[in-house]
Amino acid sequence: MSSHDPSQPPPPLLSPRPVRAPRFSSKRLAPDQPPVADAPPGPKPGTRRPWRRAAGFLLPLALALLLLLPLLDWYDSQETGLDGHQLVGPRLAQGPVCLDVAADMSGSMRDHVQAREAAMRQLQTFAGRNLRPGDVFTVAEFAEEAGIAVAPTPITELAAGRTTGAYAAGNTLLLPALAELRDAHAGSGLPCAAETLIVITDAELKDPIAELAARFADSDYLRVYWAVPDPGWRLPWQQPGVSDDPALESVTVWEFADADDLSRHYGHAIAQLTGQELHRN
Repeated sequence: MSSHDPSQPPPPLLSPRPVRAPRFSSKRLAPDQPPVADAPPGPKPGTRRPWRRAAGFLLPLALALLLLLPLLDWYDSQETGLDGHQLVGPRLAQGPVCLDVAADMSGSMRDHVQAREAAMRQLQTFAGRNLRPGDVFTVAEFAEEAGIAVAPTPITELAAGRTTGAYAAGNTLLLPALAELRDAHAGSGLPCAAETLIVITDAELKDPIAELAARFADSDYLRVYWAVPDPGWRLPWQQPGVSDDPALESVTVWEFADADDLSRHYGHAIAQLTGQELHRN
């Protein structure tokens, strides 16, 4: 072990790299307390990194949604058709109400004929319990051409009808059906204090959109609805056919998976006409 003479200068550094001296805290210390090197930079004690905070929030939320899905499925399975509902509250409509239906008879709607006919049977029963003899129901069927399937009829006298037309290929046009409905009401002599239209369709229509929007705007309909078959799954911003066009944003889109769904849509439309509420029995 070599010794160093204090009277001589210190030997040179063995490495060209400078030695980094520790930084000492500038805080005032007690006289008998040695200086302490600063802690390396990092999160303050008691703080959490942003991603950990997000994970701590999103993980319980995802778990809650997973637990909620079976409950929502169970609730949907308990929902009944129009047979299990009634109108509640005082009737506010000042006079007869009229519900018009335009049924798409194009080939793409062939699979939904049974749901439509079953929903009509439920409407027949519901009308006898909840509506007045002067309330009117009318149905037009359309594909490339249109015609009246159920002429304006007091809804309490509605018969459980079947599809009268044949499903057809070709362009699907709603405008001729609107003209048929207008003419049918004009020739019936039955008054309507308030009218609503439900279009049962997949909304794959070939009508000029501007003309269709203008016809809705000029009509006496209080509200217009698309009743479209439920595709099962799609992104929230994907709407069927022309229902996605901004010119038709005033038209409300309802989906149906079966006759119970479609019949409840009838009930909600009638409740809005009469100023009442649709409740389960």
